[in-house]
Amino acid sequence: MKKQRWLVLAHCFNMDGQAASHHITDKIPYLIKRGIEPVVVTAATGYPDTKVEHHQVTSLAPSGLRFELRHIINNKVKFKLLAQLLKGISSIGLFPLYFFEKIFIHLDSQWSWFLSAEMKGAQLMRANSFDMIYVSGGPSSAFLAAHRLSQRFDVPWIAEIYDPMVNDAWSRSRMAYRRNLRIEKIICNHARAAFWFTKEALIQARNRNPRLSNRGHLMRPGMIPPNFGEVTYERGEKLRLSYFGGLTPERNLKLLCNALGRLFAARPNLKEKIEVHVYGGKMDVLSQEAFGQLPKTVLKAHGRLEYDESTGKSGRQRVLEAMRQSDALVLMHGLGDICKLYLPSKIYEYLWAQRPVLVFSPVPDHWAEILDPSIHFIVQQSNVTEVDAALEKLIKLWE
Repeated sequence: MKKQRWLVLAHCFNMDGQAASHHITDKIPYLIKRGIEPVVVTAATGYPDTKVEHHQVTSLAPSGLRFELRHIINNKVKFKLLAQLLKGISSIGLFPLYFFEKIFIHLDSQWSWFLSAEMKGAQLMRANSFDMIYVSGGPSSAFLAAHRLSQRFDVPWIAEIYDPMVNDAWSRSRMAYRRNLRIEKIICNHARAAFWFTKEALIQARNRNPRLSNRGHLMRPGMIPPNFGEVTYERGEKLRLSYFGGLTPERNLKLLCNALGRLFAARPNLKEKIEVHVYGGKMDVLSQEAFGQLPKTVLKAHGRLEYDESTGKSGRQRVLEAMRQSDALVLMHGLGDICKLYLPSKIYEYLWAQRPVLVFSPVPDHWAEILDPSIHFIVQQSNVTEVDAALEKLIKLWE
């Protein structure tokens, strides 16, 4: 079979702890196994890949450059104080241009990346022929770059959409909504095939764009089996509930804290037996306030795990090991009907960790094809009785 050559466009790639990166980075070995030679064009926010041809380009607008420079500095400068200084200098230097941009352009910070990606893609396509453009997003600008390159060089493209392009609970600018609606229409009308990660997201996209027809598909993305090293699970003296990922007012740990508060009121002896370990960035205000109502011994905030010089382990490796050492993994789906349109990508790492998962979701039926209810705990987050029963059952299992 003739080996195919694909141009892969993705803003995130080889980035520790970034779901958008895992979706595409983990697929590359499988593309190669299928006889495809991938040539990857990404932002410069991750590490350069040494196993495939990899080109990194930065956004042209100040907002994108400002965002990407932070990651570039973190990757290249290992001394934290120096890294913070350089990030501060770059932010101050770009601020006048950034401020001017935001007066007129109310889009996500990666909106201009399509220009850089298109220029690099065009250069590569003039040098060598390609059979397909494969775009994975992430930022909607990646899809725009793919479409423009497809038109210029008459190469078909396929799109993988894992965040809802638009939704009924839109909280960003009108300009961003109109732009994403237009790019979704471009995908549905022109992509050779397009993939969504949930049934509802596919249904809504098809309703808005009937021309999509049978070129739209549902795909469960999964992820490559992570390397957990030699770490195995061992039951400890305390029940260890672990949460991994970012926290926001829309996705916070207040519901878990409230459930623990009710539990401790009924069974005070458990106050010294349960810990909640939180890994990720800065904790949101709602979670902070909720943990403030619990005994101080409950919360163990680890922050973002990064490369450890003493062990040589990456941040992602350390996160994976912490997952497997947990008694149960906590997943907060979010708020409202928008949760029908996406699955938190952390679930795939959770499944590989082979630990019970406690899911708080406004749409528990959404998880039927993903999690086995005989092993995991999927609760309607607004149903206090259901939440408390699941927590009691989890504790009994641990005991």
